[in-house]
Amino acid sequence: MIYLLFILLVLLLILSFYINNKEFASPAFAFVGSFTFSCFWAALYAKKWDLNLNFNTFFIILFGAIIFVFISYITRKKYNKSNKESTEDELKYINIKKYKKILFLIFILLMTIISIYYTVKSVDGNFTNIRTTLYKYRNYTAFQGKDVNIPFFVSATMGLIHCSAYWFLYVTINNYLVNRKIDYLSLIISIVCGLTNLIEGNRGGILNFLVSIVPIYLLLKMRTKEKNIKINIKGVIIVCVIATALLFGLKLSAQLIGRDDVKKINTMDYIAMYSGAEIKNLDLFLQEKHENPNFLGINTFNSLMKPISKIGGFYEYFEKNTDVGTFRKINGYNLGNVYTIYYSFITDFGYFGFIPLIILMSLVIQIIYENSKYKIYKMESPNIYILIYGFIFGGLIFCFFGNKLINQAISISFVQYVIAWYVLNYIFVKLEVKNKN
Repeated sequence: MIYLLFILLVLLLILSFYINNKEFASPAFAFVGSFTFSCFWAALYAKKWDLNLNFNTFFIILFGAIIFVFISYITRKKYNKSNKESTEDELKYINIKKYKKILFLIFILLMTIISIYYTVKSVDGNFTNIRTTLYKYRNYTAFQGKDVNIPFFVSATMGLIHCSAYWFLYVTINNYLVNRKIDYLSLIISIVCGLTNLIEGNRGGILNFLVSIVPIYLLLKMRTKEKNIKINIKGVIIVCVIATALLFGLKLSAQLIGRDDVKKINTMDYIAMYSGAEIKNLDLFLQEKHENPNFLGINTFNSLMKPISKIGGFYEYFEKNTDVGTFRKINGYNLGNVYTIYYSFITDFGYFGFIPLIILMSLVIQIIYENSKYKIYKMESPNIYILIYGFIFGGLIFCFFGNKLINQAISISFVQYVIAWYVLNYIFVKLEVKNKN
């Protein structure tokens, strides 16, 4: 049934592309494309993994995609009927003083060095072997759930730096579309800020940042005179080459942050583990007996429930009931411990609990997307809606992988990101305009 599921998802992907005005960045296209991509890899490894897809897995993945596309389409139609604004406000050059960018870059580099120092100290690591230290830090925080002793001013500042990656990426793309010249200083700041995610041994942050290039570029392109994005062979080839490079770079990136155990794994098998094994894992999970649902949504809203549980005094209950997923292996192939976004939904809210969550998810994301397209933003500074959509887009296309989307969007960190973008708008742009006036 995996082959049938793949064919049906391809057809649904084509449908979602045309009913969304051929917009590659639309939520429906991204969501369906996510599972289409994963099903391709699952089908490729079906025999090696003994993947005889069960009907309940087939139903959940296909029906979930159909619901998402339908709600997205209805929301789009309703929104467009009531929306009187347009994208006639053409892009304007975002002018940032050069000295401000240089000072900010120096500040970033200084804080990066300080952050590395405290990261190494927090896990009793070795400065001469940063790779091993990064892996140790990641293992402590992600898999063992330990709290590391990083000073608040360092973690808060590094959070601002992570936010800045998206903000300066927006500036770089915006200014290029306005005058067809690359703002190299803004680009360097954006790249350096994005790479600081490696200090936490986190490849996900960098992937999310790289993926955000697509929606930010396409949404800004819609506000230029050439509103329609033309599909050409050159563009398709470039996208395919970049996507292939990212896939084959997965193994190398793991080694860069100290995961030397991946050397023993075949490159194609490693890509398949991250790209398609989630379907197999979900299929295995759905055939097992499940405990009673946890209606607090501890797994679905993990990023929000963790701080709430500490404040509310039920942190022990939170830790006990948080399910990180069992690592699986079949026929000598590693399958990892991720099971698609549906794993959290079903663990918390039961077998059909995914339906209202998919409906709500599609509704909210489509509204954000529509606002990012049409909301008039007259100041010569980044549009917050576009930044928000660019940020959550990564979580959307990785729904095949896990529940990154909801834990990314419904969290204290997300609020901090939005506040930080407003602060950056004020410091780098609006303050200058205010001083001129």
